[in-house]
This record gives sequence, structure tokens and C-alpha cells, in this order.
Amino acid sequence: MAVTLVALDFSRPVQPLFEQASRVGIVHSVFPKALNIVVADTLFVLLSVEAPRMPNSARLPAYVMEQLYGKLSPGMEVCIGDGRLSIPTLDLSIRLPRGAAWEPVPVIAARSWCRATVDPAGQAAPFTSSRERDAPGKDRSATAAFANGCQPPTGYAGR
Repeated sequence: MAVTLVALDFSRPVQPLFEQASRVGIVHSVFPKALNIVVADTLFVLLSVEAPRMPNSARLPAYVMEQLYGKLSPGMEVCIGDGRLSIPTLDLSIRLPRGAAWEPVPVIAARSWCRATVDPAGQAAPFTSSRERDAPGKDRSATAAFANGCQPPTGYAGR
């Protein structure tokens, strides 16, 4: 009897791989926290929940990844499509969860800089040494910089 697992989460780009008609893929490489699978010209990665999210990936509990690491090897065939990833040699099937996928595009935060900290010649701030820069009593906080004419980044709450 086949065992069916549900991934903990997944990136949006892998959803079409699971929704297409079933296709054969090959295990490319196996690591304790990652399993790389090649399907046509796409690399799909199964990750341990302990690993950071990656594009084209789905994450599984750590103990599942440890078991896969011990039982799979490069060159083994898998099938992906029709709603699941199937590993025939293990009689294992993995589905994506019903929740929304996460987007593999990083959130870019706006950064502000203060012209007052750069002299007209383009040199660094007027500190001559790290000893002087780090001297007690120097206020290098963001609040002090804003008081010198810099604008805080959008959403800055101050500290």
C-alpha cells in the first residue's frame, strides 16, 4: 500500500509541475536536507523544513528527509504530475498542501542614505579612526542621523 505524505509548504513555481500530466523525473542528487529532482529542463527540490525556502521547492519534515537520504540515490526514477510526486521504489507519494504557495521573490526594503555623512569630496564620514568613531558619547543612532537632515526610510518606527 502506497504511503501518501503532504508537504509542509511549497513555492508557487512548482505547482504547475504537480498539475500537469504525470512525467518521469530523475533524482539528480541527494543530500541530508535536500533532494534534487530533474524533470525535463526543470530542477525541483525537496527540502527539509530545517533548510531555508528555495525557488522550485517543497518542504517536508526533517525526519522524512533523513529517511529519503538513506534510501534514494542519483539516477532513480520518480514521477511528478497528476497532483503528486511519486517515488515508486519506496511506494511513496507526496502531495502539495491545499494552502497558498509562498512566492520565491525576496522582499526588497528601501534603504535611505544621508548625504550629510559623506563630505563633498566623496570621502567617508568625518571619523578619522575606529577609536574616535566608537568613542563613548558619540551618538550614531538612526535618530541622531535623522536630526542631521536625513529622512527615515518608509515605515521606520525608530528605536
